[in-house]
Amino acid sequence: MLLTLGGWDKRGSAVNGAGATLSVCMFCGRNPAPAFALTAHSGEPGEIASWRRVVASVCARCLAMLRSAGPEGRVVKATGERWFLGHGMGRYAPPGDEA
Repeated sequence: MLLTLGGWDKRGSAVNGAGATLSVCMFCGRNPAPAFALTAHSGEPGEIASWRRVVASVCARCLAMLRSAGPEGRVVKATGERWFLGHGMGRYAPPGDEA
């Protein structure tokens, strides 16, 4: 029997020794962390390309910080991106449109 200590899968999720995927917070690395809809912004607010939407794992502590930030969002110092909870912020290109 081969014993593994775990590692990371191709999506960046932690994998335990039994091969089960554990969700970790995308901001701080805590787990367990359920998935939430998030919007990130880096650049000019009017540019469609500066906005992106993701569904990512967020721990309770980071979720509370995003909720308290409200419509102003929360800036991640390491990347300079401003993050918002939900997909209702910013501009987006309809499917098929080139930004």
